[in-house]
Amino acid sequence: MLAALLILGVLPASLCKAVVPDEELPAPASSLADLRLQLREEVVTLREEMIELMGPAALLTLSWAVRDLAEEVKGCKVLLEQQGQQLKKLEQQSDLIREEVKEEIGAVRTRLNSTRDEVRLISQHKLTWQNKTYAGKYYSDFAVDGVYRLTHDEDGMNPIAHTADGAGPNQVIMIHLGGIFKLHTVKLWKRTHTCCDSRYPG
Repeated sequence: MLAALLILGVLPASLCKAVVPDEELPAPASSLADLRLQLREEVVTLREEMIELMGPAALLTLSWAVRDLAEEVKGCKVLLEQQGQQLKKLEQQSDLIREEVKEEIGAVRTRLNSTRDEVRLISQHKLTWQNKTYAGKYYSDFAVDGVYRLTHDEDGMNPIAHTADGAGPNQVIMIHLGGIFKLHTVKLWKRTHTCCDSRYPG
């Protein structure tokens, strides 16, 4: 019944005073300045109570500890900012290096493609092999030595590659180009001597 009367607001003032004593009710602040003053007084009171409990030396030690902690936090913040700036610089440098590498890879691919498309003599001075050698001196290397003179000097300055006579069919000479190339034309230069012209396919 008392709760109902309090909610409805019809409880007499004398009964309210009896239920809630005046000394337990906080004094209403007349203005914002009074409220601030009241808060300051409470802080001072709390400080005095801490001094009584811990002593002034302990409170001073705690104050210095808080200051040291604040300085350490500031130092960590500065260090984090410096590291963040360094990370940004490293990211920018890595982006530049990545772009340079991409450009270099593109240039290498372009040169490689142009080299593959270029019409040039790709067999010169490459590795060779033949299954038989005539007279033990007309080696397969002479086929790719780059020397071709319009003179009959097969044993001198214009040597030729020659497989063995009478060894039967399937006489083979192989040239290892050392890579992948797009073949444009295959040319064979015959010997300058008139011998054995019937052996050439064309």
